[in-house]
Amino acid sequence: MNPDTTTAPTRLLTIRQFSEAHPAFSVGSLRHFLFFRESNGLDAAVRRVGRKLLLSERDFFAWIEATNAKGPAASGATVKGRPARGATGRAGNRGHGARDVAAA
Repeated sequence: MNPDTTTAPTRLLTIRQFSEAHPAFSVGSLRHFLFFRESNGLDAAVRRVGRKLLLSERDFFAWIEATNAKGPAASGATVKGRPARGATGRAGNRGHGARDVAAA
């Protein structure tokens, strides 16, 4: 076999292994990305072996780069049709603080 035509196999990791190898991504954040993988485009980086989900390191970081190139709205982060929390640039729930309750 000619070594010039072969590609190195992609490294497949479980969610926990991926999080340990890349601490910037918690297990919870990875599970969130995986739950919405069909709508956010991450499904291309997922390999399924039985019930186990494995993440391709190469494809995951390609997805990150593609998502960043498209902008924040491209990630599909919506809550019931509205932009996800923090997408509006406002800080917190204005008008529901302790001062408003004391004034009432």
